[in-house]
Amino acid sequence: MAGNEASLYLEMKSDRSESEELAVAVVMLVKEYALRDRVIVESFTLSAIESVKRLDRDIKTAALFEPKRRPISLLHRLKLIELARCARADEIALHHSLISPRVVERATESQLPVVAWTVDRPAWVRRARILGIKALITNDPGRLICARQAG
Repeated sequence: MAGNEASLYLEMKSDRSESEELAVAVVMLVKEYALRDRVIVESFTLSAIESVKRLDRDIKTAALFEPKRRPISLLHRLKLIELARCARADEIALHHSLISPRVVERATESQLPVVAWTVDRPAWVRRARILGIKALITNDPGRLICARQAG
């Protein structure tokens, strides 16, 4: 990664019973490979985020959320922001279906940059700029890069 300034989103996948052990291993590797300034550790398991922050408060984290049911109310989406704050996350990573102008506004007011996932439609590049979304996670980076350069 020498010469590259890209950020790396590292997703920790574990259930609650394994989250502490995984957090310890991730923190150790982030330190060993000097990635603290470039990595954002993310997880759906909020206790894993809490563990990372407890072990090394300087490692950036993101709380991941997906829609559990449809339609999901605005009130419930706003509650996700509070859950991310309670886990001491530095960012909130929302499935694109959870994002609205109000949710992004409230997250920003709470000092939580918003990341949208899994965004594969080029129209999201423009929408992300308008809404102030920090990053887009995609299965097709080439397609979104072309959309970004075109727009």
